[in-house]
Amino acid sequence: MRIECSARSTAPLLEVATRPTARPGVVYIVDDDEALRCSLATVVAKAGWTARPCDSGAELLRRVDGAQPACIVLDLSMPGMSGVELQRELIERGIDLPIIFVTGTGTVSIAVAALRAGAFDFMEKPVAPELLVERIDAALLAHPRRIELATIRELIGLLTPRELEICELFSTGLAAKQIAQRLGLSPRTIEHHREHALKKTGTTNSAELMRLYVRARGDDDELDARNERQRILRTRRAPGREDVA
Repeated sequence: MRIECSARSTAPLLEVATRPTARPGVVYIVDDDEALRCSLATVVAKAGWTARPCDSGAELLRRVDGAQPACIVLDLSMPGMSGVELQRELIERGIDLPIIFVTGTGTVSIAVAALRAGAFDFMEKPVAPELLVERIDAALLAHPRRIELATIRELIGLLTPRELEICELFSTGLAAKQIAQRLGLSPRTIEHHREHALKKTGTTNSAELMRLYVRARGDDDELDARNERQRILRTRRAPGREDVA
């Protein structure tokens, strides 16, 4: 693994060798503070990942590769494009990488907004290295699941409003005849919509279709609950750990 560290995006990259035990994954570190940026990069590289520091959101957008296993450690408050603005831009470009926000001035309301927009975590400066490594590890493990979920949502997004309505009713355990009675349609029409949904999603039977539909719907609920329970207020320093200033 290596650190690619430079004071400015136009300067040559300095590659620093780290321990031979490598972990798969790239960690982009976006912070306008050069000293902190390289300190965090050192922590990341020593843990075995490839660290790619960026001094601005614009540099990240030039360098980021959303197809490989990666996550972003992102400063909330930067001149020019802020962390939240960069998060929005990544979403608009369809780049779905886990983001760990770090800040010295963040408020709970900002944290909640960032997390609801899909951020993985929110940490307060100075950052405890052990905690940072722990959260990066969790974020990288989550990345394949995010890609899978995005694929599932894309498939479910192909369904019409009526097909989605019927899937929702099937997911509650209703039979086709019961759904037909509830919607004022014939059972044959319900089966027609179900068959179209199967073809669009590439599933072969109702059970597979329901698993796909519930996964897309249920992961949203799980994400909201997880954000609320576990991630919103992770802004206090971990006791007994050395911090990266």
